[in-house]
Amino acid sequence: MGDRIGVLRADVSTENRGAVTSSNLPVSIQPRFDCDQLALIFGTCILDPVFVLDCESECLVAVNQALLDLVDYTIEELEEQEITFGSLVHGDDRAVFRTWIEDGGADNGKRIQIRLRGKESEAPEPRIEGQPKEPEPIGVEVALKRIRWQRREYQLGFLKLNGNRHRREAKLRREVEKQKQRAVQAVSSSVRMYALNEKIKSTLVLMTNLLHAEDERALFQEATRILTNDEGVNFKTATILVLEDGKLATVLTTDEGEEKQVYSLSEDNKYSRMVEDGLLGQIDVDHTQKELVFPLQSRGRLVGMVEVTQHAGEKKLFVFDDHQRIREWQRDMLRQIGDIIALLLDNLRLNRELKRQSIVDSLTGAGNRNFFMQRLRSEVQRAHRYGRPMSLIFLDVDHFKEINDGYGHLQGDQVLRDLGAVFRSNLRKVDVLGRYGGDEFVLLLPETTKEMAEETAEKLIRSVRAHHFLNLDAPDQSVNVSISVGLATLTPGQDEERFLQAADAALYVAKKHGRDRVATTSEAEAASPQLAEANAELAD
Repeated sequence: MGDRIGVLRADVSTENRGAVTSSNLPVSIQPRFDCDQLALIFGTCILDPVFVLDCESECLVAVNQALLDLVDYTIEELEEQEITFGSLVHGDDRAVFRTWIEDGGADNGKRIQIRLRGKESEAPEPRIEGQPKEPEPIGVEVALKRIRWQRREYQLGFLKLNGNRHRREAKLRREVEKQKQRAVQAVSSSVRMYALNEKIKSTLVLMTNLLHAEDERALFQEATRILTNDEGVNFKTATILVLEDGKLATVLTTDEGEEKQVYSLSEDNKYSRMVEDGLLGQIDVDHTQKELVFPLQSRGRLVGMVEVTQHAGEKKLFVFDDHQRIREWQRDMLRQIGDIIALLLDNLRLNRELKRQSIVDSLTGAGNRNFFMQRLRSEVQRAHRYGRPMSLIFLDVDHFKEINDGYGHLQGDQVLRDLGAVFRSNLRKVDVLGRYGGDEFVLLLPETTKEMAEETAEKLIRSVRAHHFLNLDAPDQSVNVSISVGLATLTPGQDEERFLQAADAALYVAKKHGRDRVATTSEAEAASPQLAEANAELAD
């Protein structure tokens, strides 16, 4: 059929001219017109839609422009696929049309009233709510004439629009509807873009509040508030999950019905599948998902996830436009929010670690000397202000120099490392452990009387005796370790320096009387009249 508008393409020769004339098709009596020219002339001059069917395949083999306009096809589309005229008939009229042909109605010169449907009816464009599902069917009157052309049977068809309407009325109506739909979509898309743009601007303003978060809890609370704030992105719920040791743990959720859970990324769950398939933050193409999940990534590492659910009204705001721009903008915005949260979370953890390193002894895990002295000063002031009891333990390792000389300094470090673990496992949360220097440790016990402190000291001594201190040269053997302990209880008017000196004096007595034992301030005073006299003057 090519790009010509015609009824049939055929070579009209002298030997078949009789067949053509007997079929009542136009022929050139003089050689000034060939068949293609005649097809062009008649295809243009016949105002009504005209088509030709191959009787064997029932497919369209030729049409004129009037028919193309009526059913909204292009000549290229007809050339690319085989289309039957029956497929253009409205579904409710196909059975009638088929019966009419099979009963010979077409061969008797009868006409039939049917409705056609155009290409739009097969795959309607996305609709705006309230618009019809497909264009209105086109009522036509059909007449068919069977012809034989070059030993093959064809049906020559003529259509008339019902009510003598002009053949372009149907196409014009469809074009108007399409323009209306495009206008509505453009306005709707503009409104959605404006709304999203306003959300982005307000959200960016709200995001500055995250910079003031002093800890992770405050950061998560402010982040969920922004995500669910009607001035921000206005999600129905927001849940934050943080990744620790390969597991995602719910740290905060605004969903009252949701319980805090832990998900392992090594097990099969929706989060592990998202990570494995690379689906975090992807667009919901069908727009059917209840939740949207986006990652918290900082410095190329996944540190957590955020899961949000939308209000029904907000979900309609992000209905896809033709190019999915609205949802892609939403996805990009959520990713940027996630990146900001993750970066701030990473910075809080880094600052926390730097602070920890500045106050914690890296070898033993105890507080360093500066940190301990600050806490001692503040706790002494508090105890005096409220009249509360407090005790202090000063201890060191018996014969630690011999351990270093006999086993080496690496072994000595291992003993100190183990001691730090033993001490921490036997203390309360309110107790403060510090490494005073070398093999000396100090232990501050708030709200603790002398009797309670003695029990703690004895407990520490027993724990050290029972502990297996790793021998680096012979792992199946243990290094023998014991500790000496000096104990002091805060007295009225005593400052932190004298308090520490009292515990140190008690430690000296414990070492002098055989080590691996506890000595108290009273024992130190008995051994040192000068110390007893100084303490008495202080009490007065």
